[in-house]
Amino acid sequence: MIGTLVSCMLDLASWLSSYGHDPWGVTPLTAQQRRSSLNSSVCEARQPSVSAPHGNIWAALTDKEAADVVDLLRRDSTGLNLTAYDSAGSWDNKILLVELLLPNKSDALPLLNNKTTKAPRRCARATLMFGATPNPYLQDYVIGPLPVTNMTEVQPLRFLYNNAGKGRVAVDFADGGALVDFANGVGLSVADITKLLWNATLEDTLSLLPGYPPLRDKGRLTVWYNFVNQPASIFDTETILPLGWHYNGIFYPTADAFRAAATSANFTKLGANVDGPWAQLDKQGDPMKFDNQPPPTPVMPGPNRFSVDSKESYVEWNGFYTKYVMLARAVENEHPVELAPNCSSTIHQLGLQEALAHYAGNEPAQSGTIYFDSKPGVGPSVVSLVDGYDCPTYSTYLNATYQEGERSYSRANAICLFEFDQGYPMHRHSAAHYTTVTKNIAFTVRSVSTIANYDYMFSYNFFLDGGIEVSVRASGYILGGFSANNEDYGWKIHDHLSGSIHDHVLTYKADIDILGEKNSLQKVEFVRAVAE
Repeated sequence: MIGTLVSCMLDLASWLSSYGHDPWGVTPLTAQQRRSSLNSSVCEARQPSVSAPHGNIWAALTDKEAADVVDLLRRDSTGLNLTAYDSAGSWDNKILLVELLLPNKSDALPLLNNKTTKAPRRCARATLMFGATPNPYLQDYVIGPLPVTNMTEVQPLRFLYNNAGKGRVAVDFADGGALVDFANGVGLSVADITKLLWNATLEDTLSLLPGYPPLRDKGRLTVWYNFVNQPASIFDTETILPLGWHYNGIFYPTADAFRAAATSANFTKLGANVDGPWAQLDKQGDPMKFDNQPPPTPVMPGPNRFSVDSKESYVEWNGFYTKYVMLARAVENEHPVELAPNCSSTIHQLGLQEALAHYAGNEPAQSGTIYFDSKPGVGPSVVSLVDGYDCPTYSTYLNATYQEGERSYSRANAICLFEFDQGYPMHRHSAAHYTTVTKNIAFTVRSVSTIANYDYMFSYNFFLDGGIEVSVRASGYILGGFSANNEDYGWKIHDHLSGSIHDHVLTYKADIDILGEKNSLQKVEFVRAVAE
């Protein structure tokens, strides 16, 4: 599906291959709504177009391709015993995801180097959940070639993986609904204690927040749950409202032991984190001086200085950089990026591979928490951008397509493209009778993914001197801990709230060919030498 150029925005349904969720809160007016008074001729003049040198071999699956793959996988001849996604339960086999399997670099190079006009074989990648077994697991499959014909094969996808399972991953708690019911039952068994401590139970304002991943020890899996207060407003403040059988640094092995301690005369009762304006994101307090005056705003005085082929998801900026852009389920990639006109140096892939967050704390749930954001997916969690805040008002906005289960969906205004003055010159020099200064203009491709409590803003900045900068900005709500006895693991930031120390580790892949394909990587370091 190819969108149309309306109100200075390009709607590209083929820009992404991912699945996602709705943005939180009230959806703001889009750039299209703000510019509804502009006619299409003005917009076409504002956004130059270009014809891509060849078809986009990284384009997301079309609706028909995805539907045909789903139909093939569900045939009895495959032996996969799949149940339709909408009616599948925890103990059924089902399709979790169908997306494009990126072509191998070796298969793509002949087309990119103009040695052939034939595109590489097109294949799909499907992630299947096998729940109809005592030991549930996930398995990736490759389906190709596409379009689906009698020659299309369905095979386990193994060549990507180095682990012993070759793409098969065990699922610890496939029957997630039963686990939630069990945990809630355990939590309700101490309702008298939670009522005593916080005047609340799981039947009213409390909920359970599990630690992730499960702790493994000698074949045993352990999951710790935190009691947390449910948000009392539209703001999702659950991760900063923890309430504390591990209480005040003491481990109580049974509910009865906890109950006996909680009702004793010398029991120390800690306070609770209660939702309120302090936890909300609306503007509070007195305005700053001059806050009622409009701030500086970037303006594009003429047409955009980059070109877009909407059909092929292709972008060209000043002839220096050419690229096809796509978002996959777990990562964001650009393919390829030419470093200069007619240059023999090319980045074949530039993109995020994983975003990990590792937390610390004085209690087992917080100290054992490690989030791999590729699990919910960075691509799947992409949200609509806010014009004038996430991106300049003159940006070109692109839509996204994504798959969830067996269906395809779309996300409006998921990627923005724009030029921006960096506010300092790229080059300058002053001599006796001559001064030269060169503006530092960068071209940016940007998206925002909201993964639970965090918003990640991913920007790819391309500079005229050949430099490429990748930046990530994180915002949102922290995964807070209870402040009691947590001084070594985070600062106390509210009455009973600790801002838990944690690390964000993001890994990117840059596949670069410089003056040919036979490149090597050399590590150079300074080593101290002792001289007499």
